[in-house]
Amino acid sequence: MKSVGSYACSRRFVATTLLLLIGLVAAVPVAADVVTLHDGRRFEGEIVQKSGAAVVIDTMVAGIRVRELTLERDEIKTIDEEPVPDGFYDPTPVRARASSPKRFDPDATLYLEVPLVGRIGTEVREEGLRRVLLYAQRQDIDHIVLHLDTAGGDIVEAIRIRQLLADHDASFEYHAAVKRCQGDAVVIAVICDTFTALTGAVIGGADDDLQASEDWGVEDEQVLRSQLADEAGDYLEIRGRARGARLVRAMLDPSRSLAAWRVDGGDIEMGDAPPGGVKSGAVIFASEPDKTLRLESEQLRVLGVQHLDGAISDLGKLLDLKKWQAESDYGTRTMKADAQRARRAESERTRAFERNVKRNIRRRDSANKALRARKTISYRILMGARC
Repeated sequence: MKSVGSYACSRRFVATTLLLLIGLVAAVPVAADVVTLHDGRRFEGEIVQKSGAAVVIDTMVAGIRVRELTLERDEIKTIDEEPVPDGFYDPTPVRARASSPKRFDPDATLYLEVPLVGRIGTEVREEGLRRVLLYAQRQDIDHIVLHLDTAGGDIVEAIRIRQLLADHDASFEYHAAVKRCQGDAVVIAVICDTFTALTGAVIGGADDDLQASEDWGVEDEQVLRSQLADEAGDYLEIRGRARGARLVRAMLDPSRSLAAWRVDGGDIEMGDAPPGGVKSGAVIFASEPDKTLRLESEQLRVLGVQHLDGAISDLGKLLDLKKWQAESDYGTRTMKADAQRARRAESERTRAFERNVKRNIRRRDSANKALRARKTISYRILMGARC
């Protein structure tokens, strides 16, 4: 369980994060509808945008919430207005316990491993993690191991995941076991109670620093990342982790320069850049201009970050948690199933986009053909008049 101060801090971080997002991603539904297409498919949900050419609906596809599915007007048969049922967007109900309580010692420290592996927003989604946390809560499982191996992805989805973890902050101890934690994924790691680097770990940096999302440009995203960096750093400082705060700010905001070096006696100091006279061999790291900070396994070891060279099942010994035992593989199976549903939903969006493109091409070709025909007729009339 967490202290009251820690919990309050989590809530403040989330509240500020949500305020940052209101102007960027909030959408107000204008109607509750059932949209039926000519091919027989039905989409229940809330229409978020209407025009003469298309309808955009917030709906469920293959058990996954698709917040903006565009349907062309000429493929729509009917739109029936009716209320969306309570709980329509809720995740699939949590299943019964995946393991038998008789398997475990009454004093066992039970945990669930949750793989956050792949792109955030596609393979790693808030909805799948929500199912896992609800399951763990109902089964009185106190420890959640977030196995991070991601280069980030959708910054809004990363913040949603961060919010979800904060909402359950008082119920669990979160343990980050990190193989790769880059880009937006850093905001998820910040909330964890323990942080363990796995063999060959990479933390911070990004394959494509500040690649703008589809919803806003680079400038907007820079502002958001800067504010997130400040909030994440403040969160760690309040918890007495000043060094971690400086690292995280530099990992989230490419405008923050940071370096670390050894001084005589072996102590480590940090600053924007190594001072003059520091030998290159004494420099542990120095961030590149306009790049987010990236640290690799050996640098993390020098900074004192604990490492695990074994499996997640060995983490309990490292953390001095007695009788450490996985309750089941529910976390792994649930995140995998959620990613599969998300891919099916994405396929539906892709098919809808391709249908719209083909339809627009046909319309353009028909319009061009009609225009050529009118020009031919006008030319013949003109030539006939001259004769």
